[in-house]
Amino acid sequence: MVGPERRLAYARHILGRAGIENERLRTAFAAVRREDFAGPPPWSCVPLEGEDCGFTRRTARAEDLYTDCLIVLEAGRGVNNGSPGLHAQLIDVLAPRPGERIAHIGAGAGYYTAILAELVGRQGRIIAVEIDRPLAEAAARNLVAWPQAEVRCADGGAEPREEV
Repeated sequence: MVGPERRLAYARHILGRAGIENERLRTAFAAVRREDFAGPPPWSCVPLEGEDCGFTRRTARAEDLYTDCLIVLEAGRGVNNGSPGLHAQLIDVLAPRPGERIAHIGAGAGYYTAILAELVGRQGRIIAVEIDRPLAEAAARNLVAWPQAEVRCADGGAEPREEV
């Protein structure tokens, strides 16, 4: 298990590489345990350009996941959890505030949904839509600690129909 100090260092690293100065976003990234959304070890990771992960492509050490790398969720279909640096940039621009409602289309296993849920807080609401049933089921399990996040297995072009 990776402790809060390592997660905070990761958050600082990810946001620093992206040139982001956002304390709320840094706190949200540090609060969410990345390994909880990556499936069982060993994990396959793909370092992003300019990132020295210091480990081979496969690792069973959870601390190795705390870098700007893609974590392979389903190799056969090319499914990964997405770039933390890119998502940090997008979430920073979105600038979610406490109490807001957000639709997260393509939620995968729910890692970035959890970060969004941290930002909107318990008074906010996240509707996470994932078309892939196994991923949607994983996201629902992974997001139990965030009751403001609802996972739907559906086509993101059709859901959510109601106002988020």
